[in-house]
Amino acid sequence: MKADAEEAAKAFDGVSLTIPVKVSPTGTIYGSVGANQIHEALLAAGHNVDRKIVSVHESVKTPGKYTAIVRLHKEVAVEIPFEVIAENAEELAAERAARKAEEAAHQAALAAAKAAEEGAEDEAEAPVEGEADAEEAPAAE
Repeated sequence: MKADAEEAAKAFDGVSLTIPVKVSPTGTIYGSVGANQIHEALLAAGHNVDRKIVSVHESVKTPGKYTAIVRLHKEVAVEIPFEVIAENAEELAAERAARKAEEAAHQAALAAAKAAEEGAEDEAEAPVEGEADAEEAPAAE
């Protein structure tokens, strides 16, 4: 049985999976990627394995590169690298660009309001011509 498992392990040489998932604007996955998604991707790639022998030892909640384990025998296990990517990447990029533009507009409005406020304070503090001269001149008796 071990020899059969070692022979089956050779079929996984060079196998790498890409798992597209929906990602929130904050960069987290809706749900998580687990053994079921890895099993489905292996089946789609032509590797007929039992779902029970596929495992993922880390919590996959963000896009990135990870490793799954396919345990073919108690002494034979194969590491399968997989990458989780955002299937809605264009939507996220457009949303981020819109948020950046909105933030820039907000910052510009704040800067304009501050400049207007400072301008109003400067006008209030500036002496009016003729007033200063009247105060400095002695009163005529």
